Amino acid sequence: STPPRRHPAQRLHRQHAGATIRAMNLQAWSHFLRGRMLERLKRSGPADEAYRLALAFDPGFARAADALGYLHAGRKDYAAAEQWLAES
Repeated sequence: STPPRRHPAQRLHRQHAGATIRAMNLQAWSHFLRGRMLERLKRSGPADEAYRLALAFDPGFARAADALGYLHAGRKDYAAAEQWLAES
């Protein structure tokens, strides 16, 4: 038997989703999410390191730069916060 025909939009979505997964840097996301967890545990030093590692794997990872900006703002290090937020 032949497989059911898919609507063209379903085929396009599948192709786009696959490209997105391939383009995503999973190492960068792993470090970013670890940083988020560490930040919630009030461990800002290791969180800072995790966000920097995320940026080392993907220098254009705006969420990691943004997280570093807010982390530094929370430490009242406004110069560093401004620098990171400008990069995000």
